[in-house]
Amino acid sequence: MSDAASLVRRFAAADLALQVAPVPLSSDASTRDIVQLDIVRTRERHAREEFRLWAGSASNRVEVCTADRKMKQLVLLVHEPPRRFVTRVSKRENVRGARVVREGPFWLDVELTTPEQKRHFLCGRDESHLFIARLPHSAPTIRAAHDALRPVGVRHAEQVESAKSIRQGEWFFVELSPSEARDVESEATRFDAHRLQRVSLAIASAASRPGRAHVADDVLVVFERNSNGRRVFARGAVRHPDHKTIELRSWRAVFLNSEVSAQLPGMRWVD
Repeated sequence: MSDAASLVRRFAAADLALQVAPVPLSSDASTRDIVQLDIVRTRERHAREEFRLWAGSASNRVEVCTADRKMKQLVLLVHEPPRRFVTRVSKRENVRGARVVREGPFWLDVELTTPEQKRHFLCGRDESHLFIARLPHSAPTIRAAHDALRPVGVRHAEQVESAKSIRQGEWFFVELSPSEARDVESEATRFDAHRLQRVSLAIASAASRPGRAHVADDVLVVFERNSNGRRVFARGAVRHPDHKTIELRSWRAVFLNSEVSAQLPGMRWVD
């Protein structure tokens, strides 16, 4: 059971505005009982962003676990039983394991099921805009939530190799040692490496992420023969409309954060 007034107060404690929706955010009747969360921009003269929540069934559990007013962020717990529902997605979206109910020229209505396990979301403001990111596990503090979103490769480089990293949104850029930098320069000439200019990091990394693209001036994609994986490196300017442009003077390893990408309608990363 979720107390709407209490949720509004807990969001306000983190200096965040929450609007409790009077009706479900999705128009499909099958979504009435599921938890739905998104970000909206008000139509007032001085427009602002707000979180908007539909808590669904009275049996659902939606709670703020921890909040930090200084950082303007909080961790939200969502727990509900498995329920089937139908939602509309773009044909460009990769929704694995979903049954297609209806199909249009550019969209699909697919049937999904809410996960049974507890879910934790980091909600807050990052630079100039609000965001929602699903954490890979629970976090007792906001700092712990940030650590949970830090990829293993970034943590290892920082803690073991004392490498420095820069973050822009959900992307991390880790400095290379002199020997690693020389290896990357040599790999740029290999037949199984692709050198790209002004490309989306999501496309270069083969990552399915909604929202506007983070575009890097110079990107190197190195394909690994044994694992069928890829390593991505970036250099030069990295731009995004909602973030300050960063300048990478030398090649850096690129890592995507550990956010859980499978989302419910409206529960998506807003970068």
